[in-house]
This record gives sequence, structure tokens and C-alpha cells, in this order.
Amino acid sequence: MEYEVLVPEMDLPTATLTLSGWLANSGDQVESGSPLCEVCAGDILVEIAARHEGIFHRSLLEVDECLAVGMPLGVIEISE
Repeated sequence: MEYEVLVPEMDLPTATLTLSGWLANSGDQVESGSPLCEVCAGDILVEIAARHEGIFHRSLLEVDECLAVGMPLGVIEISE
């Protein structure tokens, strides 16, 4: 089963969101709450954490790409 990691709502409606960097690599085992990537929202740097335990399967975006709320960032493979 796969779980998409999405850009969350950040209550910063006027901020431009960009992907600043990946903290997890493809194939990494991640726990719920493990940081996956950093998003820059104006002057604020926000860590996006895994919401499920599993294998970080792949990133869907490159560093410095512009983001929108709800956009998929990556995929975690969840073992059943």
C-alpha cells in the first residue's frame, strides 16, 4: 500500500512555497513523525514529517520547485 505525502495547509495564504531540501532518501525506513523534507514559506522554513511508518519510496519533486497546498511531495510504501 502506498501513502502520498502532501503539502499541508500552513496558514500562510500569501507566502510562496518552495521545496528547500530532502531530509529522507529513497529507500529510507521512516517512522511516523520523521522529517522528510523542508519547505520554505516566505521567511519560514517548515519540516514536513511522515504521517505513517514505512519505506520512503520516492520523491516526486525536485529542490527549488514551487509548491501548492495539497500537492504530492513523495510516496511512502506502507507494509500491511
